[in-house]
Amino acid sequence: MSVPVAILDYGMGNLGSVANMIRHVGGQAELVAEPDALESCQKIILPGVGQFGEGMRRLREGDWIAALTTARERGAWILGICLGMQLLTQSSEESECDGLGWFNFQAKRILDHTDSGERRRVPHMGWNLAEFRGEANGALADPGRYYFVHSYCVANVDDPRSWAITEYEGLRFSSAIRDERVMGVQFHPEKSHRYGKALVRHFMELADRA
Repeated sequence: MSVPVAILDYGMGNLGSVANMIRHVGGQAELVAEPDALESCQKIILPGVGQFGEGMRRLREGDWIAALTTARERGAWILGICLGMQLLTQSSEESECDGLGWFNFQAKRILDHTDSGERRRVPHMGWNLAEFRGEANGALADPGRYYFVHSYCVANVDDPRSWAITEYEGLRFSSAIRDERVMGVQFHPEKSHRYGKALVRHFMELADRA
């Protein structure tokens, strides 16, 4: 039987929606409110809605950072969602504090104008396409349609760890990143219907096959 997916309950995510999505694709969801509970978890989701600095403050003050780092080092599969993806990076222009630093990327503010001076709507909100690279092409609809709500993004599209690319009003950014068993998605799979289900199922199947 597939092991449960641990969802961090640190006060910064749509926990119920994420748990429901996991159940919809046949998995077991477990809300984890104490860092020590991650010791035996092999599938971990770091959700996130809100401000980068506040997210890192809650992780730091809740003693989550050491627990997450230990889980990563022992080979757990970890998925960051929206702000959770940005927290995996070195830093964000939204805050002066450091992120987890697992990806040497920076989340940068989406400018309200294009290179040619045309107005760009910020935040990027609504449905958009994400084109996945590599082995994901065999498991995910490519390009898939996902739901986004964000004003900051990771723009390292030429880095091999940029797992999916999205274009928004003249801006190309990394809508998903991956380094071995750690991955993040800028969109909300829990709000993305069949495409979101495919992404969550893919994450769970990768962990089950490992």
